[in-house]
Amino acid sequence: MQYRQLGKTGSEISEISIGTEWLYKKKQEDVKVLVEEAIGRGVNYFDIIFNFEPFLEQISSGIKSSRDKVLLTHHLGSSEYKGKYRKTRSTGECTKNLERFLKIMETDHTDILFVHFVATRKDSEGS
Repeated sequence: MQYRQLGKTGSEISEISIGTEWLYKKKQEDVKVLVEEAIGRGVNYFDIIFNFEPFLEQISSGIKSSRDKVLLTHHLGSSEYKGKYRKTRSTGECTKNLERFLKIMETDHTDILFVHFVATRKDSEGS
């Protein structure tokens, strides 16, 4: 695997990375095997857009034994309501989602925080 520096962060990121959206609703054991195999082959960047608890648990099952080898991205503003994806700018909801993400992923930090759902300057002003 080849790596490149991620901006000015000093972090090295694999040229091949895993966007996880397509893994939603896949079998737990399939997700675990795929994630473990990817890490074993040097993939170290996992972009985790969804905040559905079962989905996070699936991803976590493959990452937890190799957490020190991966960079996790959490999407601040990506939420769920009654099992459906939704966007939010609510500070309270974003905080709750991040805390749940960290707990389920069995980590005390996310390596990259992607501010989701900001397309215009007005969006960045919050609500």
